[in-house]
Amino acid sequence: MTQFPKPSARPGVAYGPGVRGKYQFRIRELHVAETYGPLLKAKRVGAVKLDLVLRGIALLPRDAGRRLPGLVLSEVSYQDLHDICLLPDRFSMTAPEDQIDDQQILKLKRNWIGRQLTVLEQQGALRREPGYGGRPRIIVLRDHGTGSFDDPDGSPGNSYVTISGPAIAKWLKFWGAPEVAAYLAAMIADRYARLRNPDVDRGGAIWFETLKWFSDPNGYRPKGHVRINFSPRTLQRGFNKLREDGLITWKHQSKRPHKSGRRFRSGRRNIYTNQFDRIDVEATEQTLATAELNPGGG
Repeated sequence: MTQFPKPSARPGVAYGPGVRGKYQFRIRELHVAETYGPLLKAKRVGAVKLDLVLRGIALLPRDAGRRLPGLVLSEVSYQDLHDICLLPDRFSMTAPEDQIDDQQILKLKRNWIGRQLTVLEQQGALRREPGYGGRPRIIVLRDHGTGSFDDPDGSPGNSYVTISGPAIAKWLKFWGAPEVAAYLAAMIADRYARLRNPDVDRGGAIWFETLKWFSDPNGYRPKGHVRINFSPRTLQRGFNKLREDGLITWKHQSKRPHKSGRRFRSGRRNIYTNQFDRIDVEATEQTLATAELNPGGG
């Protein structure tokens, strides 16, 4: 499977004009289960999307130097954060090429980000500290338990989901709760599939878990697995949209997609193929660079 190359001119990937984040990063499955699941159920998808963005741009301990791990650099504006999470013209009455954001639109974007930060602060996902110029500093916290922002290593209790920076840059603003849930579920299944076949690129695995497997209502999954309470109906809606966008495919068959070709005991299943590794990073960077050079569009 072809994987588009990681840009080498600058570290990371452009999440939006002037905002660079990690090419890939990891969050704990427990964070998905205990924070994202309830937030999505409560129709707080904006907070989930913002948390993903912040974890993608927050400083890891190895990069922080004398600064606090989890710090979001002050040059990242609330407007930038909004425009990564949601379509930039969401509050505009005219097309984005006709005008640059006016003060009223900027205020609405700042207010939206402020509301999501409050939700995340209440969840213990971050804290805000007094900063310069009236804007608080944002410190992203460890995604489960207590302590500083870190990078889960897959040890017991630290199983993780790998998140794609290019997916955040190109697709996150278009996604609602079903698509976010489906993406997270697909990447959880991706990790387990790569344990069986480690040569597969992250985001490009083939898997065949049922949509009930993630929440595991009957307790079939092994001890130590993290159950994610995403409903099959929500996941199916999300997968349908991801398939329309070319980010996942599936086919219905009775045999496992392994060399053994053994038949499923339960009959036919969907065999999913993730396509997240095929997101064209270079095209994404070029689009963002153009927007950065010409934010008004004319």
